[in-house]
Amino acid sequence: MARIATVDEAYPYAGIEEGAAKVDREFFGQLLDAAEDYCERQLTRTFAPLPAPVDGADTGTPVTKRFNARGRNSITVPDLRSITTITLDGVTLTEGSGYQLGSYEEPSTWIDLDPSRLILGTARQELAIEGRWGFWPVAPWKAKEGILVLAARAYRRRDAGWQDMLTTEDGSTTIFASDLPTETKQMFEAFRHYKLAVV
Repeated sequence: MARIATVDEAYPYAGIEEGAAKVDREFFGQLLDAAEDYCERQLTRTFAPLPAPVDGADTGTPVTKRFNARGRNSITVPDLRSITTITLDGVTLTEGSGYQLGSYEEPSTWIDLDPSRLILGTARQELAIEGRWGFWPVAPWKAKEGILVLAARAYRRRDAGWQDMLTTEDGSTTIFASDLPTETKQMFEAFRHYKLAVV
């Protein structure tokens, strides 16, 4: 089921009253999972905590992610909350001499490597980071709200069939166009990181 948003939290965005009957909670949960996955993939961000919480606590085994560092000293690492170990081709790096976290926010979104350790050409240069990723204890509200809107629209579109408009019992009409609503795009765009090229 959903990692950073719940079905109950999505109810108001879909116009569903608390305790309403005939709500497919399992399907709604699947839509939330899909919306969260879409958001993270499109923005190259990690909003859900990794490792996943254990009994509500951030005590799970750290997760290892691997990155290609060949010929680059600035590596995107979304979203690195804390480091347990970091190695470059199996060689352990030390903060300050081997690498520096490249942002002052938490979690970090890139890491700078010591240029003297980089090899041009065909060397492997695999950067392996074991640590904790994503936001803890809660994801940014705007990202979460965008996910809730996306999942709620998908749920209501099922009621509309293949139409882009749904007329309710009271005669009101709601538009569920295929494209993302402008406000949702703006919510997501605020979390996109752009890499600037120095020329």
